[in-house]
Amino acid sequence: MAEPTPVEPLFARRELELLSAEECAAVRDAVHELRPLWTSWFPGIPFFTVGAASYKDAQTNGLAAYLAKARELNPVLRERFSWLYERLADALSKELGRPFVYDEELALPGFHVFLFHESFTKPVAAIHFDLQHKQLDWSRHAGADPDGQLSVTLSLRLPSCGAGLRLWPVSLPDTSRMTKDALKEIVATEPEHHAYREGRLVVHSGYQLHQIAPAVGMREDDERLTLQAHADPANRG
Repeated sequence: MAEPTPVEPLFARRELELLSAEECAAVRDAVHELRPLWTSWFPGIPFFTVGAASYKDAQTNGLAAYLAKARELNPVLRERFSWLYERLADALSKELGRPFVYDEELALPGFHVFLFHESFTKPVAAIHFDLQHKQLDWSRHAGADPDGQLSVTLSLRLPSCGAGLRLWPVSLPDTSRMTKDALKEIVATEPEHHAYREGRLVVHSGYQLHQIAPAVGMREDDERLTLQAHADPANRG
């Protein structure tokens, strides 16, 4: 069995205080005001995206549909959340020492909404690497290296029982020299748990094997609301 290389503890250095409790509540209220624009992805399962999401819209409906949805919803999101996008770009620029800007042809960072459902209390989410940036064409950006992408999550409302990520000590490059059985053995081990906190921004490569942690104890009045974004090394969100 090939031994995985040590995975850098990405989260310890990339967790930033971004919003106050009052600001989180204001964003949450604004997202709910946009309820008619939420996209439901699974019949009977209350998981929604707000805005265009490359891993859902582009992968499911094609790149043209994703770009059309971005053109339709970006003005709405920009009008409601311009201050939040400015705060996010400023925080990333300061933390990583490079200017971050938004690509006007791609979707602005959108939101993921999980309302209560019994399935969300179980580890049913996909175990994966973040590869949705591969759905997009970065060739028009000189010097862009899509393999160096960053994944960004801002927690805005979390279930009373908490929320977070489960992580296994496997990086994407490891998988090129591992058998499927070796990978299954690692996934069968107890993962590390990284807890989210409301108002805090988590930035990581997306290339450590991970899964949305089950919200064990989630109640009917709970929800899990996050802002999700990806950035390439050319610093375009």
